[in-house]
Amino acid sequence: MALNLADLLTPPTEDELTDTFLALLAAAGFPVTSWQVGGVARTMARLVARGVVKLAELISLIARGGFNAYSTGDWLSLLSREVYQNDRAPATFAQGQVQLGLSSALAGPYTFTPGQLWFVWNGKRYRSANAVNETLTWPDTLILPLKAESPGAAYNAPDNQLALETPLAGLVVLASTISTQGANAETDTGLQARNRGKWGTVGPCANSDGWATYAREASVEVTRVVVLEDTPDVGSVQVVVAGAAGALAGPTLTAINEYLDARRPLCTGVEAVNANETPVAVTGTVTILSSHPNSGGALAQAQDALIALFAELPIGGTVRLSDLYQAIEAVPGVEFSLLSAPAGDVALGATDVADPTITLTPAFV
Repeated sequence: MALNLADLLTPPTEDELTDTFLALLAAAGFPVTSWQVGGVARTMARLVARGVVKLAELISLIARGGFNAYSTGDWLSLLSREVYQNDRAPATFAQGQVQLGLSSALAGPYTFTPGQLWFVWNGKRYRSANAVNETLTWPDTLILPLKAESPGAAYNAPDNQLALETPLAGLVVLASTISTQGANAETDTGLQARNRGKWGTVGPCANSDGWATYAREASVEVTRVVVLEDTPDVGSVQVVVAGAAGALAGPTLTAINEYLDARRPLCTGVEAVNANETPVAVTGTVTILSSHPNSGGALAQAQDALIALFAELPIGGTVRLSDLYQAIEAVPGVEFSLLSAPAGDVALGATDVADPTITLTPAFV
């Protein structure tokens, strides 16, 4: 019997193959109906089916690996590199600056060696990234670069939320900001979309997929794109962009526009703009099992799960209450959750991204 593509992509289960083998044996005259479950004959048929299933699963992986729409994981990464010349975007580190001061003339002076200072927000740690020794004396202030301890969107702290973790008397944090957003490793869905968009760059005039591809190529911070071709200016295209944490910093947006401008055809205008940020409050109680091994980390993981959910929410998407509950309650140790906000689904405007404020309170049972 010839196999079609659907057969190759969907391998049979062990039970299905066992039934098939027994039916073939019955057609060949074997007394299948007299074989007891757990007996030697039926067990042999199941063991053969189990081995064939493993082979069928491998064949399915190979078959899926040849198609952008079906390939996943390492197979998709290989296909993307070999066919589309796209490498899966790795997770990136959030980076920014912190402004330090002294609480009084009696404090300091301090000289900070590279990487000496640690800061914290929401359980996430950040380290000073100064390349040389820097000195702070009263009444001056000092701005130091900083970098998240680990990569990922969960480290995109709001402005002025970092606290000093390194104990030094009189040293205070006056301001902090994340200027380069961290991002999670590119998902299969994101990489598949980027591969499809690559075709839009073939030829002298890019289509909407092509402009979206160029925007992502321009900066690793770009994780979400919407292209508007129907603009008030005839012949102009507007590329709406956002990072994992929403709007991008000015220098990043400038670099994207320069990249796009270098690829636009004559008589065509193109401009990259930030998506509008729509505040979305997520407030509620997370009930955690005290006896669960993950009880100590469940709340922070629930917050991270929501951050990851918002980081992947497309421009113009919908914040679904069911998705919020699912993200929270998928965390090991979480028994259930109850959100007081949002009251329901939140539909974003066509050029909007959600700007979440997450406030979760633990309750242990």
